[in-house]
Amino acid sequence: MAGKESGMEEHRQNTGIHLSDETGSRPNRGKRTALLVLLAAILIFAACLALRPWYLDYMERDHRETCEKARFVIEDRYYYAVEDEREAGKSEEEIDYEAVLRRVVQENMEVTLDDELRCTGLCRSGGSYTCYIDPQTHRVTITCDYGDHGAYTF
Repeated sequence: MAGKESGMEEHRQNTGIHLSDETGSRPNRGKRTALLVLLAAILIFAACLALRPWYLDYMERDHRETCEKARFVIEDRYYYAVEDEREAGKSEEEIDYEAVLRRVVQENMEVTLDDELRCTGLCRSGGSYTCYIDPQTHRVTITCDYGDHGAYTF
């Protein structure tokens, strides 16, 4: 046994291997891992920075489309509600178009229109809607005051 230990000691001296190398750990292994983790984090951060303009554009486009669709739904349901009133036998003069619009917005969007036919909370960009009913044609126009969302007429 003594010969085996002296043989291992002689082997260590000849090869320059330390006891820590025999157990499989290396002194620079932790530094390399930390550098790899840092490099990965930098690459992920750079990818996020590169994709940020695309993401912001995508979100703005999504908000604009969602705003337009919400206005379309209000106007579409308003049209059918007016048709239901006509089918119930009411004349053009008997239909309370403003009340029909208020009911449609309340039932379908769960918000209420104020006295000036405005509401907030439907535009995901933070705009507020203003509704206008043409007194001649009874068509409704809904505008959003946020950026380029604009008006939608049905």
